[in-house]
Amino acid sequence: MTPTPIDLDVAIIGGGPGGLATALALTRAVKGTRVKVFERAKTYRPLGAGVGMDVNGMKAIEAIDPALEKWFYANGWTVPVAKTFDERGNEVKSEKMDPGVSMKKYGKRGTILGWYEIQSAFYRALPSDTVVFDSRFQSYEEDSDGVTVHFAGDNPGPVRAKVLIGADGYFSAVRQQCLNDGPPDFAGTVCWRARVNMKQPLEYSSWYFGAEKVGLLYPISADHMVWTGSAPIKLVKEAGVDFDPSNGGRFRASTQAIEGVDNALERCLKVFEGYPEAFLEVVRETDPRAVAEHGIFTRQAEALPADGWGRGRVTLIGDAAHPVRPTGQGLNMTMEDAAELAWHVQQHGLTAEALRSFELERIPRVGVIVKKAQQQGEAAYKKHAQDASQDNRRFALEDDYTDFKNKKNFRPLYISDITS
Repeated sequence: MTPTPIDLDVAIIGGGPGGLATALALTRAVKGTRVKVFERAKTYRPLGAGVGMDVNGMKAIEAIDPALEKWFYANGWTVPVAKTFDERGNEVKSEKMDPGVSMKKYGKRGTILGWYEIQSAFYRALPSDTVVFDSRFQSYEEDSDGVTVHFAGDNPGPVRAKVLIGADGYFSAVRQQCLNDGPPDFAGTVCWRARVNMKQPLEYSSWYFGAEKVGLLYPISADHMVWTGSAPIKLVKEAGVDFDPSNGGRFRASTQAIEGVDNALERCLKVFEGYPEAFLEVVRETDPRAVAEHGIFTRQAEALPADGWGRGRVTLIGDAAHPVRPTGQGLNMTMEDAAELAWHVQQHGLTAEALRSFELERIPRVGVIVKKAQQQGEAAYKKHAQDASQDNRRFALEDDYTDFKNKKNFRPLYISDITS
């Protein structure tokens, strides 16, 4: 006997911050929206790295929920000084970070939080039964009235929704059925990272450039910090570390930490052998189970589908729609997606028209930011730290791009009575 489908307005695949933010935005925009988020993990745990919420991301969060924006600022972390070191540990530059400059120019400032803290904040803002854990998307069927979604092992049973949203990351299974356009491109970079306890307060963030590698140490709270290390695939292989993005890449490409991938800690230490001791000391003392290893995967700006990244009653957000190099815009762009999608649903109802309208508005802006992230990411892997530092600073001082990114305002999501 076929079970009766769970009846919803919106089914969201992927319970990261993007999927949760989209669920919250839709419930804020349209009164009474029945939405569920289907997450493959069995629960949320304090894993993952830190996230720099930029001005544009904070503006989007304000449009979704002003109270949540206030929580981000109250609980976020601001690093007063950013220092740059070369591959031998010599200080190249020290720069004071003044949030007042951004506040004066854009009316907002950035802040740093842990991925887990961001995820938890959105989770708490939603009804307690919104997220369905331990549910693995399998496929969907669409007709003129909606979408029927199926999950592995019928856990849960079939779900019937007016629209389906894929928020399931780089290797989106929703995207593959919807567009069938293959996996994203491996950007040629391998990354390791971990969230760790902080022995003593960090007075500055530390950037390590040079030898074609990048290392970073930064606080995300009074008690925790994050380290990341990334290197081109050629250096990874030269260190005797095997990494094949076409073999198991799905499990090394998550934006959340995947614990204990082939002893990722040892692999990272091999690649970063000889790097400054101040960086390696933090890495060595990390619990191996907390270390995530993954490739960087992207889709070129030129590859964004001109007619939208969804079809029919299905759309995508975040990395599922437009994966970018990790230069600080990934989650910020996802927050923009959530706010903009909810606004279009508010205007056009839960329809295919709303989804295409959302996508076509987003594509030009997303294309600019994806292209800039690609350029900025590639510029970081220089032989000499001074060159990488200068390029990093040059990108930061590009006023036209910064204004383009930060001056955009998002339409507030007041409660509507749209029910179509």
